[in-house]
Amino acid sequence: MQMKDKVVGIAGMGRIGKATAKLFKAIGARVIGYDHKPSPEEQEQIEYSSDFKSFLSQVDVLSLHMPATADNYHILNAQSLAYLPRGAIIINTARGSLIDTTALLAALDTGALAGVAMDCYEAEDAIINKQIDLGNIDKKMKRILANEKILYTPHIAYYTDEAVRALVLNALDSIVCLYEAGETEAELR
Repeated sequence: MQMKDKVVGIAGMGRIGKATAKLFKAIGARVIGYDHKPSPEEQEQIEYSSDFKSFLSQVDVLSLHMPATADNYHILNAQSLAYLPRGAIIINTARGSLIDTTALLAALDTGALAGVAMDCYEAEDAIINKQIDLGNIDKKMKRILANEKILYTPHIAYYTDEAVRALVLNALDSIVCLYEAGETEAELR
């Protein structure tokens, strides 16, 4: 697939979504953004769609960068997946709860989707945090791991040296703030 001939949809135009949009634009893709609250400055820099259904219907590659909120829970479900053009590809490096896994697997089985790249899964906590033996993982995860149309990698972006350092420094800053002010900086805001 040559990206210069494709439309990439970036759902969630925060810091990571903006960086992803720049990368796809740099390799020649047409990039469309979708966000619940796009800023006016962003709308000058990238094409936006304010309607999710219309947004989905235009994209060949969908890259998700949305937070896990009640409003975004299963934002990609059987109905919304049907709006994507046949043969679309989904990239989810955001949160597993954005996608209804049952609907995703069905769309792959029927050929509606060409493929999925993901490093998150809606029931991943049991796998990541408890390090469960692969023989005991749920049936959907087994189907994900066995599906040749899915590239699944562990959700471990936060394990880089820089990210771990930032986590430790933030924790230490919170301890100092708690000691000095009786509250953490987040509680003071």
